Amino acid sequence: MGKTQQRIKLKQKKAKVDTNGTLDTAASDTRNLKSVIWEREADKSTWTKYSADQVTIINEAFKSGKTEADFTDGKSEVTVIFERMVQRNKKSGWEKRIRCVLADGSSDPDEHTWEWEDAKGNWTEYSKPTVYLLEAAVLFGLTSIRFKEDKKELMVDLTKKVQTTKAGRAAKNVHRIKTSDAASKVSSKVVKADKSVKKENTKIKKEEAAAKVKSENGEVKSLVFSGKAPVDSLCGIKDNTHVFTEGDDIWYVMLNQVSLKLQYLLLLMHLLILLS
Repeated sequence: MGKTQQRIKLKQKKAKVDTNGTLDTAASDTRNLKSVIWEREADKSTWTKYSADQVTIINEAFKSGKTEADFTDGKSEVTVIFERMVQRNKKSGWEKRIRCVLADGSSDPDEHTWEWEDAKGNWTEYSKPTVYLLEAAVLFGLTSIRFKEDKKELMVDLTKKVQTTKAGRAAKNVHRIKTSDAASKVSSKVVKADKSVKKENTKIKKEEAAAKVKSENGEVKSLVFSGKAPVDSLCGIKDNTHVFTEGDDIWYVMLNQVSLKLQYLLLLMHLLILLS
């Protein structure tokens, strides 16, 4: 066995021992929490700061290794979900991206990105939520952090720059680099992950656009609008489809809403044509 292979094996064994068991997000050199603040994304991709009280709640939850933090934001009850780095409105489900920065403005979470190395030496960029999570862990001076990527539970040793599974297996190298250096290597998979919040909010918008109408017997029904016309409420795939439009033309019909009287007349006309 060559020296290179020996070094790789030794590194994998160390990673497995160091990350086995429950993840401890605490660190001996944890940064003064007063120097770290949090922001949420507003309209037009601008970022607004949380209040001092809100920052305290978020900081304490993140430092202690909790997955979520609950508090009031204006008139809304919200939950900050660290794993996805979003703030979710408890009532509407509406989500906003969040990020962690230094209070003096000297840090920019978008300036750097994180990548992991596969067995062939190829580097793949983490999704944006994971990048924001890793950047937050660095600002807090944590030694390790746990998260999900592609539905896999993973852990990163921030001191050794090693990623492993929850059980401490499948050690992979990770590194933090300038975003500009990784721009040419961004995959469609990463772009898709960046749109997760927009996709969730689009779904919520679609649900909120449901119009209430009354049927013949006075019963209230919901018609889901997705575009210029409502999707038939009795359609089995109404939540995942929309009415086709071509310019100002709307290709729209509700076949199942045809009355029995009209169906009978159409059938009678058809029979008369056949008999004539």
